[in-house]
Amino acid sequence: MVIVQEEDFGTITDPMTKQKVKVRRFTLSNSQKMSVQLLTLGVNIASVRLPDKKGQIDELSLSFNNVEDYLASQPAYIGATMGRVANRVANGRFILNGKR
Repeated sequence: MVIVQEEDFGTITDPMTKQKVKVRRFTLSNSQKMSVQLLTLGVNIASVRLPDKKGQIDELSLSFNNVEDYLASQPAYIGATMGRVANRVANGRFILNGKR
């Protein structure tokens, strides 16, 4: 069974609307001591934790403890699963091995 927890992670100013937006952190965990934390700040993975063969929990992701550090690290996109222009490049094209 997966347990989902939701909590406040901080507040940012939306660059498009200039309004304050709450950033939420969702933690998904199971009985095998595995967990993943996801942020509503873009598409960010904040944490991936798994037990090793001795049962010791290890962190597998590179992340920050607060929203301010994520903003200060830009344009590094730490934890991002997509870049800042994902699905926002109108008529985007590229050539690979001579094929469009």
